[in-house]
Amino acid sequence: MSLTAMELLHLAGDASAKTPFIIIDEDRVTENYRCIKAAFGADVNIFFAMKANNHPSVLQAIERQGGNFDVASAGEIAQLRALGIDGSRITFSNPVKIPGQIAFAFAEGVRLYAFDTEDEIEKLAALAPGSDVIIRLAVDNTGSGWPLAGKFGVGEDEAVRLLVKAKDSGLVPVGTTFHVGSQCENISNWEAAVRHCAGVWKKAQAEGVSLTTLNLGGGLPAPYRIGLPTLAEIGTAAQANIKSLLPEATRIMIEPGRFMVADAGTFVASVICRAVRAGEKKIFLDAGLFNGLMEAYEAFWYPMRFITKAGAGEKEIVTLVGPTCDSVDVIVKDVEIPALAVGDRVIFDIAGAYTNSYVSYNGFAFPEVRVLQGAGTASAVATEEKVTA
Repeated sequence: MSLTAMELLHLAGDASAKTPFIIIDEDRVTENYRCIKAAFGADVNIFFAMKANNHPSVLQAIERQGGNFDVASAGEIAQLRALGIDGSRITFSNPVKIPGQIAFAFAEGVRLYAFDTEDEIEKLAALAPGSDVIIRLAVDNTGSGWPLAGKFGVGEDEAVRLLVKAKDSGLVPVGTTFHVGSQCENISNWEAAVRHCAGVWKKAQAEGVSLTTLNLGGGLPAPYRIGLPTLAEIGTAAQANIKSLLPEATRIMIEPGRFMVADAGTFVASVICRAVRAGEKKIFLDAGLFNGLMEAYEAFWYPMRFITKAGAGEKEIVTLVGPTCDSVDVIVKDVEIPALAVGDRVIFDIAGAYTNSYVSYNGFAFPEVRVLQGAGTASAVATEEKVTA
């Protein structure tokens, strides 16, 4: 049930509620899902990028709408399967996967995989034989808040070569995918990306590979500020290019993450200390980069509200920092806010994306600890030399 603004403020200001905490509005998640359908067409297949927020309430809200899921690891697949979500509703869109996790995904019924290398073709052919595969293209990320270009994606000619190799390896090439960059504010990125896909489809057809699936990836912008392109504008532009350049596309996919959950989350923290360092006023919170607000370091920002014991008063320019002993744990520098005291609350709005999901980002686990006992320094050095020889 959606909270009213007053109800949210009451909950955020409840002195008995231990901070930090995040309030998730399930109704907003549902509404955002429906908005994507309205903008991109009722037939679009929505695969939520669960790396943005993997809380069960979010996943179940999307599942109830008939949504599907984009995953990057076996950990995410296991979480979905534990919720009763079938493998046929999951796409393994990480183009580079750990071999054992491919085998796990295949055993759990996942049959659609992204790829962009020969190594990935070999792994998929061996561990997920006969599966549908989709090639990741490199596209322009200009105008995105967090560009994702460079790590994944290939050009048109390389894509065609890999599609042919995938087919020859017993896999079933079905389409193309791309990512225009996280929080993309440049509509032309989607238009250009669809043109690249059309080029690949035409060249692939000439090589005997017929494609049917177009995956528009992620990047839909969340409303952190006014003046952003609307979802309707992005959807209209993308659909126009699809209709004119790829009329043979029988399946359209999209993998929203941030847009689906950002404005469904409210992050509440408390002031734990005030200090002045070299003339700079610092406000310490019980939350920071390492326990939920990492995106502040990545140039994303959240609108803020405040609940103070003193009420509205003078403003001051301060630097908000987190509670850890790491000096990089700086949330924002030189921001003008009301004067805060220990115990006051800071409310970060539009904070439902990439906050709680950092507990286990992308579903990857932290390394297992193995304790070395009784080996001695000499043995340890000898082992190191053997490994590096």
